[in-house]
Amino acid sequence: MFFKFFIFNFCLFFIFYFIISFFAKELKLIDYPNSEKTHKNPTPAIGGVIFLLLYISIFFQYLIFDELNYFHSKLVVASLLIFFIGYYDDLKDNNPYLKTFFFISVIFIFLFFNQEILIKKILISFIDVTYVLNNFFSYIFTILCFWLLMNSFNLTDGFNGVALSLAIIFFTSLITLFDLSEVDHFFIINIIFFLVIILIFNLFGKLFLGNNGAYLISFILAVYLIKFYNLKIINEKFFTDKIFLILMIPGLDMLRLFLERLKMKKNPLKRDKNHLHHNLKKIVPEKYVFLLYGLLVLIPIILDQVFNNITIPLIIIFFIIYLFLINRLRKLS
Repeated sequence: MFFKFFIFNFCLFFIFYFIISFFAKELKLIDYPNSEKTHKNPTPAIGGVIFLLLYISIFFQYLIFDELNYFHSKLVVASLLIFFIGYYDDLKDNNPYLKTFFFISVIFIFLFFNQEILIKKILISFIDVTYVLNNFFSYIFTILCFWLLMNSFNLTDGFNGVALSLAIIFFTSLITLFDLSEVDHFFIINIIFFLVIILIFNLFGKLFLGNNGAYLISFILAVYLIKFYNLKIINEKFFTDKIFLILMIPGLDMLRLFLERLKMKKNPLKRDKNHLHHNLKKIVPEKYVFLLYGLLVLIPIILDQVFNNITIPLIIIFFIIYLFLINRLRKLS
C-alpha cells in the first residue's frame, strides 16, 4: 500500500511544485539575492507551501481508508496557523517579539485542546529521578520546548540542505526510537518521503524552505516528538536526555548565539552570520555544509541506539566537540 501512496505523492509533489512556482511572484515568495545572502539567482521560497499542501494531502489520503482522526484534524488546523505566521514573517520580516507572541498563542490553544501533548514527566538517566510537573508548569515547560525547537531549527535554515537534512534525521529518529501506531507510522513515513524530495530540489537551488516552512516542519516535529515521548513514558521508563541528545547540536548553537548577542547588547532574535553552518563553510564548500552538519547530529544518535547506557557520556563528549569545533572555526579567516 505504501508504494502506491509514494507513487501518487511523488506525482502530487510535481503538480504542487509547478503550480506554486508559477504563482510564487504573486505570493511574494521569491528570495532575491543581496549582499547578505549567498545565492546568486532569484529563488522561490516555496518549500513550506509545498510541504503544507502535501501534509494536508496525507491527512485526506488517510481519511479514505479510515475514520476521521480528531488529533490530526486539530494538528492540521494548528499547522495552518503556524504556516501563516511564518509566511507573514517571510513577507514583512515582522517584529520577533510579536511573532513569538503569535506562536505561543497558537501553541497554547493547541495544547489546551490536546492535553496528551503536555509534558508532565521528566526522567533524567544519570540521577534516575522522575520529575512530575503540575498543570501550570506543564504548560510553561511544553510551550518553552516548542519555542526552543522551532527557533533552533529555523536558525539552521541558512544554507541549502541543512535544515531539511536535519528534519529527515529527526523524523527518522522517531521511527527508530518509538513504537508507532499504524496511523502515526503512515504520517511519519510520508513526511520523510516528502522531505527527501524537497531536499533534492533545495540542493539543486530550485526552491528554498522559507521561514514558513522551517516553523511549520519544526512545529509538526515537536508535536509528534512529545506525543510519542508521552506514550512511551506511560508504558516503560524512557529517559528525557535521549530527546536532548537528538536535538542537542542545533540547540547548543542557538544558546551560544543568544548568549553572545546579549553579551554584545544586540537583539538575541536578530539574524547574523555567526551560526554553526556559517562557520563550517570555512572548512568545506557551502554545498557540502549540510553533510558535515548532518554528521554532527547523526553520529551521537546512532551511537546512542547501538550501545546501551551511554546517553549522558555522549552528551558530554559532543558538547565538548561542539565547543572545540566552534572555537577553532571562529579563529579561521
